[in-house]
Order: sequence, then structure tokens, then C-alpha cells
Amino acid sequence: MSFARNLRAIRRAAAAVTLAFLLAGCAGEDMYREGLTLIDQGQYEQGLAKLEEASKANPSEPRFRMALLSNKGSAAERLLEMAQAAESQGRIKEAEAIYRRVLGIDPGN
Repeated sequence: MSFARNLRAIRRAAAAVTLAFLLAGCAGEDMYREGLTLIDQGQYEQGLAKLEEASKANPSEPRFRMALLSNKGSAAERLLEMAQAAESQGRIKEAEAIYRRVLGIDPGN
């Protein structure tokens, strides 16, 4: 193979790698936004799953990981408040279901 052919092959490979990184970044951004939207709508588990996907799709983006961690804590706190309110109003089965959701988000809680 000639030098020119090798150079073209290297350029094509570099372009393919660059495109793959750009697409992963775009996919991560979409998942990040969707995750935040779901969390805002009270769909905590689904939103956290999207943030986790975004973080895995683009591990070099720290805001995805930070959003996952901070929203995980916030979601657990909100759900705990909801569970305690339900429990104090005598809605025990509802409270139990919400406590299970908290454990799904934060098993150490």
C-alpha cells in the first residue's frame, strides 16, 4: 500500500471514531434531558434510569454523573416525605409502596 492510501485509510478511521464520539455525546445529552424531565414529572425511577444511561453513554461528561447522584438523593427524600405523609394519614398500603420505591432508588435508606 502506498503512503497516500495509508493516509486516506487513517483519515477515514479517525473520522469514523470522531463521528462515534459525537453521536454518543448527542445520545447522552438527549438521555440527560429526558431524565431530568421525567424526574420533574415525578417519574423518579425512569428519570434516574435515563440519567444512568446518559452517564454510561458519555462517562467523560461529569454533569451527567453529578445529576444522577444529586437527583437520586433528592428523589429518595421526596419519596420519603410522601411515604411519611401517607403513613401519618393512615394510608398504610400506599406508604409501604412508596417506601419500596425509596429502597429501589437507595437500598441503603
